[in-house]
Amino acid sequence: MEGKILNIELDDNASAVDSGNTASSINDFDHFDNPNNLHSLLEQEAVTKHDVEELNGIIRIRDREIGELKGKLSELEIKASVFGDKESLYKDKILYMEELIASLKLSSDSPTKELNPQSKMKLDELTLKISGLQDDLKGKLTERDEMIKALRKRISELNTKINELDKKKKLKNIYITTPYGATKQLMYVPGFPPFRPTLEHGIAGPGWVVIQRRINGLTNFQTNLVSYRNGFGDPKGELWLGLVKLHAITSYQRHELYVHIVDYDHNTHYARYDNFVVGNEKENYELKSLGTYVGDASDAMRLSEKKPFTVPTSKFKSGWWWYDNIIPTCNPNGIYSKKKVDDQENIFWGLNKWGKKGNYIRSIQMLIKPKVNTSK
Repeated sequence: MEGKILNIELDDNASAVDSGNTASSINDFDHFDNPNNLHSLLEQEAVTKHDVEELNGIIRIRDREIGELKGKLSELEIKASVFGDKESLYKDKILYMEELIASLKLSSDSPTKELNPQSKMKLDELTLKISGLQDDLKGKLTERDEMIKALRKRISELNTKINELDKKKKLKNIYITTPYGATKQLMYVPGFPPFRPTLEHGIAGPGWVVIQRRINGLTNFQTNLVSYRNGFGDPKGELWLGLVKLHAITSYQRHELYVHIVDYDHNTHYARYDNFVVGNEKENYELKSLGTYVGDASDAMRLSEKKPFTVPTSKFKSGWWWYDNIIPTCNPNGIYSKKKVDDQENIFWGLNKWGKKGNYIRSIQMLIKPKVNTSK
């Protein structure tokens, strides 16, 4: 759509009422504007029937025009400028008919020797029929105006939707910014409400969003799936971003995952994956992909790939992408300990690949950011 507002186009032949039809329709009433012509016509047999048939023909023309308008409206091919022209045209026709009826009434009320009682009765009858046809035409015009009003509303709604779709089209990447007049940054993900992220710029460079952090044990990670789905914790302390957000972010744009670990000897270790993807709720938030691994902490998350997120299990009370009947190789959401504990219920990473007698973790953080120059 390229940002354009909806523009309904109508070709020269599409208008239901053109200038030629207008002239023809008005001329249908010309023989009534001269009383002498009318009186002469009334002296003939079946003149009244003839004139009524002509008026019925005019109404049929209007019915056909309205039918054509309905077709054009349903196809949304009428320009807004045509509406005003048609409204003006129909108002002119109504005014013309009102003047015509007034003229006929004046002719019937004025004393004249040319009209006998039978002709006078026919003239009154014709005047009533013309008045009825006028009311019918007004009703049809009112109906048409309502359709035009509804169409304009529909066009406005479509324009709004087009603008929204165009904005989403322009939003090719997830981004973080501070809205005008605000003091806090928000993260924008297409199809997801903006939210305030926890950012990390010092560990692996700028631009990382914290999705998990364990630093002091003040947040309970032995919770239920609802909490893991929605996210929990303290943005300034320990936290879990939430599976719903993780799916929205990683399924829309390719992201890499950075795991930062500090052990009790104050040594740092890292594991970096270049294509971190979390599935949706129907997929049980499966860890669909990790991508290529680099780092010195070991590729401890690999066994979790293609596994659903579960909590609790028969062995573990914290949530993770657990696997059955296999000794786990990491437990970032395990119990936090302020001292070295060699227990799989506690936070650990890897199987004795580093550290003394076990992987005793003082802190761990999981960070994500868009993969540079790579789109899904």
